[in-house]
Amino acid sequence: MPAGEPLVFPLGHAMGPFHQQRGAPPAYWVVRLGWDSPLLPDRATADVWALAHGVPDRVASTPWTRTELCRAAREA
Repeated sequence: MPAGEPLVFPLGHAMGPFHQQRGAPPAYWVVRLGWDSPLLPDRATADVWALAHGVPDRVASTPWTRTELCRAAREA
């Protein structure tokens, strides 16, 4: 880990994909953040947001930094 690199602390609770019509692909993914509901525009963004919460086998062994998040995203 580079010296002084900040840790990643993801915010929000996944509310899942929003489908405009039954059977249609998701139009966006919703995250609940307090009273707000930010919209994630695509599956890749939603996947990276979910990955920001950590990978179970790395939680205890490695500080969760942006570098580690990017490494995990490349591996996924």
